[in-house]
Amino acid sequence: MKMFALGRGELFDFLQKMGRKMDDCGAMSPLRYLLSSNLIGKHCVIVHANELDQADFALLAQPEWRSLSIVHCPKSHRFSSS
Repeated sequence: MKMFALGRGELFDFLQKMGRKMDDCGAMSPLRYLLSSNLIGKHCVIVHANELDQADFALLAQPEWRSLSIVHCPKSHRFSSS
């Protein structure tokens, strides 16, 4: 979340050091990035969507994304938020 939404964080720093272009970071949530970049389709399954914001929910409410499935993983969320 930090990498895509804020343009910082451990993953951002690591990938930048590895030479990845980071110009696609710092503007939007990971979910909005995936949807706006057409990297996933409307019939995909989203897993580990633990950090959605109001803009993500608004986007998911649009008719073209209503068939998108989201799988919540409580154990994974507990691990990653600790």
